[in-house]
Amino acid sequence: MDDTTPPPDAPKSNPVPFSDQWRKIRDEARSRLNNEACGLSVSGGSGAEPSAAPNPGPSPSSEALPPPADTSLDTTETSVGDAVEAFLAQKPDGDYDRLCLDIWLKNSAIRFRHAGWWDIRKKIFNSLKRTGQSGSRLSSFASCGGNSWVQVNKEDASRLRLSCNHCHDRLCTPCANQRSFRLTEALKAQIDGKQLTFITLTLCGKKEPLSELIDRLYRHFRSLRAHPIWEKVSGGAAFLEVKWSDKAMRWHPHLHIICEARFIDQGELSSVWRGITKDSFIVDIRKVRDSDVTARYVTKYASKPLNMSFANTPALLDEAVLALKGRRLCLCFGTWYGTPLDAAEDTEFADDLIDAAGWTNLRPLEEIIDLANGGDAESINIIRVLGAEAKWIQQLRISSE
Repeated sequence: MDDTTPPPDAPKSNPVPFSDQWRKIRDEARSRLNNEACGLSVSGGSGAEPSAAPNPGPSPSSEALPPPADTSLDTTETSVGDAVEAFLAQKPDGDYDRLCLDIWLKNSAIRFRHAGWWDIRKKIFNSLKRTGQSGSRLSSFASCGGNSWVQVNKEDASRLRLSCNHCHDRLCTPCANQRSFRLTEALKAQIDGKQLTFITLTLCGKKEPLSELIDRLYRHFRSLRAHPIWEKVSGGAAFLEVKWSDKAMRWHPHLHIICEARFIDQGELSSVWRGITKDSFIVDIRKVRDSDVTARYVTKYASKPLNMSFANTPALLDEAVLALKGRRLCLCFGTWYGTPLDAAEDTEFADDLIDAAGWTNLRPLEEIIDLANGGDAESINIIRVLGAEAKWIQQLRISSE
């Protein structure tokens, strides 16, 4: 028995009720506003948007809860890491679907983060494994959403947010949603007050591998920018979209371009594009009427490269994973080169920990979800305040399958 273990006959200490602990954090935060002397522990945050918290009342079902831990390292993180390592040690012909389910189903916080795309996530993870992606990438992808905490703002205890591990993988939908938001905000700042043109360039493939098609599309776009017709364009950004055509049985990559440009005749652009590509002439060009809508439309391709036209076909998915690896999906040119938008694809998560000092851990999300799954009213209310009731219901359905 170590020094920290009480003897068997020692009186048991009364745990701090969940509601009382939250109330204590709130009161200490208010005190900090008055005397700037708050002693709450701080943990890293995700930079997620906070939500307004409810006024917590007593909850009979949560009276026996111990107080939150002072450390940001949850045992969930270690257990998920061990499970991933065990998964990676499996032979290539192992049952990937069963193994990744075993890893993820044990962690309600991971189920919660990925509930909206659970089935596709399994397929992408299997594809990453089949295509020989690194162990670190697989481990990060599998444990995304682990070590998740509900945090409370230290200066305003009515505000809550979620903090968790991010894999930052471009094929992870929740991480891609965050990337999309940052790219959209950077693009909106870049195009604010400008007269813009929207151009789409297509490429007629002949059943070549996707990687070769993308290389050719990028090469031809460089040639177009060197053509005299492009002198009418001062600067802009191009975003790659990739689709699979079941009818033609071939890949269909194309570029969506938003730019500052003088008038360009569509017929002339089509002729020039055909002269460069030798086989492709379909282009589209139009003035941008709603810059915000256009910004959201084009940035989704740079943030979510996997199109559902091929995500459900293992061979096509594997080819796309390999073809898109390490490839830039947002190409800035002209006067837009070197702007914040140009760097947004690489630095979209740089602000993850900027405001970490303003928040403190309230309770591991996994505990709150497990309590909510058991019908605890206060935990369900916290999930509702976070605006995550739909995701909670989805993960509950997954856990019961």
